[in-house]
Amino acid sequence: MDKQIQIYFIRSIGIINKNIFLVAILSALLIFDPSKSLGLASLTLLAFMIIAPLIYGRFYENASSENKIIWSQLFNKHWWNYTLVMLILAIPYAVLSLSGILGKFAANTTLTIIINILTIYVFPLVFITRKRIFSITSGIKCLIENPQCSIAFMLIILIMATVKSFMQLYITAPLQNNTEAFCAVSFLCNLPFFYMDILVFTTATMLLLENENFKKYLTPTT
Repeated sequence: MDKQIQIYFIRSIGIINKNIFLVAILSALLIFDPSKSLGLASLTLLAFMIIAPLIYGRFYENASSENKIIWSQLFNKHWWNYTLVMLILAIPYAVLSLSGILGKFAANTTLTIIINILTIYVFPLVFITRKRIFSITSGIKCLIENPQCSIAFMLIILIMATVKSFMQLYITAPLQNNTEAFCAVSFLCNLPFFYMDILVFTTATMLLLENENFKKYLTPTT
């Protein structure tokens, strides 16, 4: 791994550790089983959709050394862009769900890994440029043109998605009839996943903002 990227990872870990309560909040919002508590699961999912862009926005501020703004300003500045890009990226899920392919656990996990890899630089660019379509196209272009610099990110995504799928299948699924245990174990499974996801996000943000070879992806080419 490039020494500069190693430094970015170390800095990112420091930022996340200082704000670990934000990671815990994200982890706690996705612990309910829809098959047992549909109303509560739906409510917390809605809360997650509102809160997640704000938390990622706060980590973006730390990674970019921007001056911190209050939560309401953070919402107005980033929420719509982040949410709209999320909805655009959800289209493959919707199409494959309608086709019945995502009924298979392995297919769902594989698609999740592919999309998470393709969007390594997309969401940092959403916060940096505040442009939606450009962030998607430039982020994917950045990944394609810099595979060697992105290997560490890919490995983290691959390992975490595989581990999370294994835990869901063999640890949380057998606990569905025990609500308290299911929620507790789900939280413990979510915590490292979101930690590593934010680690990739903040490190990729630093790479885009501080590495001269990556700054060309911040502005449209003419």
